[in-house]
Amino acid sequence: MGKHDSIWWLTLGGGNFVYIGAYLKNLSETESLIDYIKKEALMLNPSFGIILPSPTNLPDKIENILIPLDRQIISSLSGDSRKTIADIADEVGVAAKTIRRRLSAMISKGLLEFSIQWYPDASNDIITVLHIRLKPEADNTTVAHIMERYFPNLLFHYRFINVPNELFCIIWTNTMKELRGLQQRLADENVVASIVSNILYTGYIFDTWRDGLVQEKDAPLSKN
Repeated sequence: MGKHDSIWWLTLGGGNFVYIGAYLKNLSETESLIDYIKKEALMLNPSFGIILPSPTNLPDKIENILIPLDRQIISSLSGDSRKTIADIADEVGVAAKTIRRRLSAMISKGLLEFSIQWYPDASNDIITVLHIRLKPEADNTTVAHIMERYFPNLLFHYRFINVPNELFCIIWTNTMKELRGLQQRLADENVVASIVSNILYTGYIFDTWRDGLVQEKDAPLSKN
């Protein structure tokens, strides 16, 4: 899977489940990605969900290009996203005020996101995927408010545009008892129809075409 230029994340869970995350330049690449996964992972009929970037109103042409300074900033942060603006300014050789302005611009346009590389087997905590089937009347705003109540156990959650009643959540707990209690609380929410849980046990992170954009001079960052 790591040989594909779009696949950035893969993790294995119970029940012989394989979860794969990919960044596509545009939605037209969906079919070729699925064909690749079918062939290389020997999956006959993989399920897939599509998540659009946020914000989705990114500029289409010249405004969507990272300038050389932007690339230097991203490169500086690539190994440590918690690095201070002062440290970035020293490394890049420009004023901290300029770094702050460029960072704010990239974040506001959805050109930059901060994350960590985490693996299910990196600690003694229990990392679990919850496949939540939502009731048809569940709206995004209500679901978002409900999910806020489950932080910090809830690491992140996604709702797919092509599977509107499915919610994909990844949570961490210290014990199986804590996991059981959290799952029961979620099952009692009035927007939830059913929950299926699956514990993750190992994972992998890969570089993609997005990482290459930092080195490519004035390469456009795709809208999708």
